[in-house]
Amino acid sequence: MKTIDKFFISFMLLLQINFFDLIDTRTSFFASFSSYSQKKLLLVIAFAYMFIRSIAYGINYKREKNYTLFVILFLISWVAILLATVSIYGQSIVKTLFVSYYFLLLILYFPFSEALSSKESWRTLIKIFSDFAFILSLIKIFQSLMISKFDKVFFFMSNNDYNTATSLRFVKFGFTRMPSPTDFVFISLLLTLFSVFIGLKLFTKWRYRLYIGVYIIFIFFIGQTRSYIIMTILVLLLYALWLINKHFGKDLVILTVGILAIPVLFFMIKFIISIIFGNSSRGISLSIRQEAIKYYLQNISLHKWFSLGFVRDDLFSNLVHNTHVDFAGNVYSYNYDDVGIVGLIAQYGWLGILNISIYFLTTLSIFIRSHSKYLLLFIFVLLFGSWTSVSLFDPQRIFYLPILLVLIDSISNNILKSDFYGGSTDV
Repeated sequence: MKTIDKFFISFMLLLQINFFDLIDTRTSFFASFSSYSQKKLLLVIAFAYMFIRSIAYGINYKREKNYTLFVILFLISWVAILLATVSIYGQSIVKTLFVSYYFLLLILYFPFSEALSSKESWRTLIKIFSDFAFILSLIKIFQSLMISKFDKVFFFMSNNDYNTATSLRFVKFGFTRMPSPTDFVFISLLLTLFSVFIGLKLFTKWRYRLYIGVYIIFIFFIGQTRSYIIMTILVLLLYALWLINKHFGKDLVILTVGILAIPVLFFMIKFIISIIFGNSSRGISLSIRQEAIKYYLQNISLHKWFSLGFVRDDLFSNLVHNTHVDFAGNVYSYNYDDVGIVGLIAQYGWLGILNISIYFLTTLSIFIRSHSKYLLLFIFVLLFGSWTSVSLFDPQRIFYLPILLVLIDSISNNILKSDFYGGSTDV
């Protein structure tokens, strides 16, 4: 990886995790530019990176980019809905930009395609992810214990994490919940295991085990996010099958899958039910999301070809959030980032359906043509598992989407090859 790429990508990742929450953004002016859900500064850095990189290294137009059509169509759709929102709702173009600017981060697909064009560049990126996530996880594990046991706060965190952690409503095995860093930690877990699959050998065996163990502890006990817990179980199962195949052959994999299919599915269903209904507020949360999905899909044709568009939250709060009243008379509001991929459809409407279809069909085409299908299945756990509630099109996570698309390109172009049928790396 070239110096400019390494510097800017590292800096953008640090912005994603708020410099390990060593900077207080809860009440500062900085919060409106860079936080868990505000990505204005990140977008500025992204454009600076693209400009400087194009001058320093130029652009390779010949490099194969499978998702070019999807990215270009998505950005054209963004412009169309931006202008339509300004026209229909009478909003200023600047205010409307502030509502929808984060979608532009998808344009990073193009410089990332250049920067991550070799196995060595992926080695560098995954190592950065892994090291950052390990430090972040340790900080959060320590902070979670200190809050739950001693009511002491040593590090800064987002308002949502602070309120959730200090309320002590979600304490598991002595750890209080702090969900915001889970996106980064899970993606780091995915990439770390991926590096084993392709034989990158980033770390020694004991260090691999330490990192993966810390990530899992964080995801299950501190993050406590249902979707990520389920996806973690799935990637660990895929990893276990890879190990069985590597050491004992494909026949034992088939036998193992056959034997474990029913009990594993039973365990997962029971586990999911316990997570959802083990706490009354988590059960209520699921009910609200179901009502939100129904509300947003009912408005898919609100403006014929698009839905709500990029309406301002402060002016059209009832339209964006609606309300849900439960049997006890409690009033809840809906949010785009609570309903997965439906949140994108809630804004883009039928144009969103078109974009998602091209996104899906392009990915399916790559899978059919690929000789490394097992690697792709591993990535698909996040790519499609996130559709349920932690969409990669949400502002908190959209930065990771172009990285994953380039990762799929690298597998498709045989830059990264599957180690499914052997190799020396083991964890």
